[in-house]
Amino acid sequence: PRHWAPYEGWLKLHQRREPGWRERWTDLFIHSELLLIKLPLLFLTPQLRRRSTWPDEGETAASEPLTAVAAG
Repeated sequence: PRHWAPYEGWLKLHQRREPGWRERWTDLFIHSELLLIKLPLLFLTPQLRRRSTWPDEGETAASEPLTAVAAG
């Protein structure tokens, strides 16, 4: 896909190695298992309870102050 092109360019620019066959096989296995087994089971199992509310429904934007994270 197109969105990988910038990363591939960065790898070549910084002379990083290409992924080996084991990494490619592992990625293929994990993604196919997720798409072909886990997600269909999750969405097509009628016995699973579904959420009726959003997890953060009771929160307000002003309830928690924003904190800055120091760059290390």
